[in-house]
Amino acid sequence: GEYTELSGNPGPFRSPAWNLITRHRKHVLVCRGPRCTAYGANDVAATLSERLAHHKLGDDDVLVTNTGCLFPCNLGPLVVVHPDDTWYEHVDIALATRIADEHLRSDQPVDDKRTREH
Repeated sequence: GEYTELSGNPGPFRSPAWNLITRHRKHVLVCRGPRCTAYGANDVAATLSERLAHHKLGDDDVLVTNTGCLFPCNLGPLVVVHPDDTWYEHVDIALATRIADEHLRSDQPVDDKRTREH
């Protein structure tokens, strides 16, 4: 096969497209710390992206940010929706689908799964 030599140049680190903060109605944090990742956060993030694309919700509507550890690791995978300050615990593919379909698309938090204040 044909190989391309790697030059070590990652390309431009700045782009004019990165000058503005994207407008967004919801900001979703997906914990990608080591424990949440081990518990399945990769599938959670992929499911959220797929469902949001299916509903034609882009970054201007729902901005998804993968984060480092959000700290309550035993509750992972964690997904947090702002400005609602809704923390979803033990998120799997089924719950990620509901978060996208119900909370992010229809603005109806998944009440039976929503973390309650103590």
